[in-house]
Amino acid sequence: MMKVVSSNDVGKLRAQIQALEWTLQRDTRKKDIEYHTMALNILKDKLKRIEGMDKL
Repeated sequence: MMKVVSSNDVGKLRAQIQALEWTLQRDTRKKDIEYHTMALNILKDKLKRIEGMDKL
């Protein structure tokens, strides 16, 4: 299981997500694509959880 270190700040999470999306558009190595995709999905899930908590 991959561990992703990230902030709980929504703005910083969005910046990390944007950076990974940019990186994925340029990745050529299969392993890099796999790792960056996993990290991106983890960060997107975390952002959804945090934004959901703000609505409570």
